[in-house]
Amino acid sequence: DFESGETFTVDIYSEDLFNLIGLQFTLDYDERLVELVDFEAGDLPRMDRENFGIVDSEKGLITTSWSENNSVLTLDKAVVCRLTFRSIRAGDLYTALAINSDPTLAEAYDYNTDPMQVLLQFVEADGQASPTSDFKLYQNHPNPFRNHTKIGFVLPKRATATLSIYDISGKEVYRLENEFNVGYQELEINSSILPAHGLYYYRLQSEEFSTTRKMIYTISQ
Repeated sequence: DFESGETFTVDIYSEDLFNLIGLQFTLDYDERLVELVDFEAGDLPRMDRENFGIVDSEKGLITTSWSENNSVLTLDKAVVCRLTFRSIRAGDLYTALAINSDPTLAEAYDYNTDPMQVLLQFVEADGQASPTSDFKLYQNHPNPFRNHTKIGFVLPKRATATLSIYDISGKEVYRLENEFNVGYQELEINSSILPAHGLYYYRLQSEEFSTTRKMIYTISQ
């Protein structure tokens, strides 16, 4: 969590880098919640600012693309980039940060050039995974999407919750109410339930919580 006017630094890093030869993604931060005040390239071999595109930082987008041309990595952990933000209003990192594939596809590759998914997990400064004692709604992946996407969330206890999807006018176009178990859950959304491509909002709510995120449905090619 962060308060309004707070300045803080976030390390984006990756573990289990053995045999990794390439990494790319788009980091999306909510410019209504935070503004970028400083940026540093990480410590992957031969990584510098040229591996990043921050021309769209005012729109909340930072792209990165890196590859190891000479040999595969044998590192256990490496920082990809270090970002310093100033909060515009109170919020939390779960809401403010997400990884998506627009414009740079979120993928990593091993020495067999097999693609691997790139997901964002939040951990404390001491490296311990954030506790699952609180409700969390994650950014859908992939985002933007064409045919289908997945929405993940964490429930602190078994509860009845409702997932709703709204178009930009606020009209509800999809609704699913179900009883979910404690812990991490994931729902797959097929684009066939959406009336048209464009920007949508999805909300997960129960008697004790309600959180909303945005997602983008693009035209199939």
